[in-house]
Amino acid sequence: MTSWPTPPVNGALAGFSWLAFELAGTATVPFTMAELLDWSKARPELVPVATSRSGAPAAPDPLHTALEIPWQLWLTPFEDGTWQHWASPVTHNQLTELWHTRLGAGGVEPPFVTPQVKASWAPGYSATFTRLPDNPWLMSLNEYNRIEAVPKAVVDEGDDQREGAA
Repeated sequence: MTSWPTPPVNGALAGFSWLAFELAGTATVPFTMAELLDWSKARPELVPVATSRSGAPAAPDPLHTALEIPWQLWLTPFEDGTWQHWASPVTHNQLTELWHTRLGAGGVEPPFVTPQVKASWAPGYSATFTRLPDNPWLMSLNEYNRIEAVPKAVVDEGDDQREGAA
């Protein structure tokens, strides 16, 4: 691109993301804001590529955590990823946050820890990927960058599990 496009410019930061958890068979969650936001009793449901050293990338599904960050690149936290949030609204400079979830690791929040994530899927990913033409939208990653990140996040049995982590 040799010049900036004329506004308005088409763009998208990301599509849908979701977190999936499993409760123990006898667990209950009272219908209060504090209890709904206390995920310590729940086990995160992560895609297989996040929980095993040999899992294969797969398209996101509603039964596993999927974070689309940025557009059309799905990330997954590692197994030690934990989620923290305030149980009540927080106000800063006359703006009130109604929801603010943060990914930490081992129960510790940033900036004291840097949680690890890895690419788990990108549309068009295949083991025999060939370069596609760039999308005309101005994005931080093009389609090739997103697809290229997925196989780099899959580790072989002998490799360090955190290889390819962001």
